[in-house]
Amino acid sequence: MEGNRPTALLIGESPQGYSHLAKRLQERGCDCEFATTWQEAESRLQARNFDVVLSPARLRGHGMLALRTQLDQCGTTLFYSYAVEDGCWWLPAIRCGKNCFGSSALQPSELISALDETIAGIAPGPTV
Repeated sequence: MEGNRPTALLIGESPQGYSHLAKRLQERGCDCEFATTWQEAESRLQARNFDVVLSPARLRGHGMLALRTQLDQCGTTLFYSYAVEDGCWWLPAIRCGKNCFGSSALQPSELISALDETIAGIAPGPTV
């Protein structure tokens, strides 16, 4: 989207909760930013476009489903996490700017593959 490196916004209670995903995205040449509140996420999304956005379905009592409307038609890929007993499911909401809300949920390992595919489609991997 902006610049030549893919960008990701990771929204959640704390950046540590996304450390493994941030590391994976960074290894793929992606710049990552974090937001810990709805207001911070909204501010970052108004300031720039992101290629990938990962967000919980709810953050501190605030439903994050409004992100889908805000990011629709921006070329962004958006996944929501939904906590379950021993982990989470990832719900695809937008893929490369196209609404896909309601498609099958992904397990964490499937999300990694989906993110790798998305990032590979945006820009070449890191240079060695």
